[in-house]
Amino acid sequence: MNSISIMKMSGEPDKKSLRNYRNKLITEITSRNKRMAIEPWEELDRYNAILWIGRQNLKQMLSESELAFIFDACKSLCFEASTPHFLRMRVQNAIRFEQLDVKWNVDEVALVEKLRTFDTATLYALADVIEQFWMDAQWTNVTKIFRELDERRAP
Repeated sequence: MNSISIMKMSGEPDKKSLRNYRNKLITEITSRNKRMAIEPWEELDRYNAILWIGRQNLKQMLSESELAFIFDACKSLCFEASTPHFLRMRVQNAIRFEQLDVKWNVDEVALVEKLRTFDTATLYALADVIEQFWMDAQWTNVTKIFRELDERRAP
């Protein structure tokens, strides 16, 4: 059984599983192109640069109340690689079953349409921001998280 399966089954991975997973990930990334031998950290830097671009898009496309609505709607999500593609469905369910659009005074049709237009970088940035927001209790303000993530993860 690989370490990914172990982590999904047990919920809390042990340190050995994390170390094995990290080593496998590094081996996979460095073996992609043996001629160039790209360092894993360079690929992570590229990923962070893509997330930064996505965050800039989010700041322009969503209002503070729309972001608060999405954060609220996604507070119980378990984030995986496929999660960004299910965010629009989660938002639609929050409107239908929880009436969060009323709570946050958000135009549900406009919000769902905005989410439909997001490119992959923007979707992944949104998932990352939501996950970071709920992981750290210091972020009580949706705009503060963007400022701090931009400072820590600027390309």
